[in-house]
Amino acid sequence: NISTSNNSSFKFNDFHKVSSSNNDVYFLSWGKGFIKYKNSEYEIFDSETTELIGIPNSNNFIVINDAETDDEGNTWFLNYWAADRKPIGVIKTDGEIISYTIPTSISSQVISVENLTIDQYGTKWITGDFNGDAATEGIFYFNDNGTLENTSDDIWGKLSSVNGLRNNDVKDVVVDQYGELIIATSIGVDVIPNPSDPKSIRGDQYFAMRQQTVNCLAVDPINQKWFGTEKGIFLMNSDGSNLIANFTKSNSPLPTDVIKSIAIDKQNGIVYAGTDFGITAISTYFVEPNKDFSKLFIYPNPVLLSSNSNPFLIVDGLVEDSEIKIFDISGNLVNEFLSIGGKTTYWNCKDLNGKYLSSGIYIVVAYDSEVNEVGHAKFAVLRK
Repeated sequence: NISTSNNSSFKFNDFHKVSSSNNDVYFLSWGKGFIKYKNSEYEIFDSETTELIGIPNSNNFIVINDAETDDEGNTWFLNYWAADRKPIGVIKTDGEIISYTIPTSISSQVISVENLTIDQYGTKWITGDFNGDAATEGIFYFNDNGTLENTSDDIWGKLSSVNGLRNNDVKDVVVDQYGELIIATSIGVDVIPNPSDPKSIRGDQYFAMRQQTVNCLAVDPINQKWFGTEKGIFLMNSDGSNLIANFTKSNSPLPTDVIKSIAIDKQNGIVYAGTDFGITAISTYFVEPNKDFSKLFIYPNPVLLSSNSNPFLIVDGLVEDSEIKIFDISGNLVNEFLSIGGKTTYWNCKDLNGKYLSSGIYIVVAYDSEVNEVGHAKFAVLRK
């Protein structure tokens, strides 16, 4: 428990959100700015250490609603209800802070900004209330074109129900592992497959989520989507074509079906769901892939097959997008498959003809998509 009582870097204890990005952690307060944690050091950004302007009628009351580090090491942040109409800012790697005035084409008023994500093109996507009436009005985007100080080449835009969104009430926005923008709304999910073309919106990709109030979402290491809704957590496969599970109060440890936030520990495969009644942790096998095959591991070993069993062999220690081949001891190919994304995959112990393996010793050979990394392991099959 980090607080003012045990850490001199903390000047306050009231935080409403924690955000992490590219190994940086941000502790966001309600009124006192935020603290950045990087390389075991804390740095405070508030009314005393910066020239940031807070809310109207109380300019020292600075609420930072989200923060994220870009690929260049710059810290981008959202300044909620900034009285100077500069709701998005950046802390450069040299410490200089630049805030950007929102154009009147987006809004002519002081606005509430809620959620931030940065895509592979450096575009910042922001949700919030752009009309000052406590009702969201779609999503807006901003790209500085790699020139932080030069605003003449900046690109701004807004998406709403007028130009493609299913609904203006946008709850969350995330970029998945394939660079697609996933947009959660109060009546389902929209997708922008190519963020460089913001109006290329697809509304039917996550069909199972239609008419659901999607409050939040997260992407796991194998690009599956975890949607937090008013009816529990919906887990969908990478492209949204298959609903894998629906976790609710009745079938899981969730204390309520209303999910307010979701975060994923990708190294350990733990999904955290935030509710009004606390946080629930869900352990999964969806873990961030390894860099090489030095820890390739097969279990259970031996694997027992019987007439009434439904066996699965787990291949652990994979790199991203591993290709796997199974051989018998004579070198004959038994099966082959692709493991998308994560560190772990499963196999039903059947050969290419759909039949369970015979008793014997088998060899697993795994390699990456460019065959730069190769690993192998053995396992035994015992038929009862």
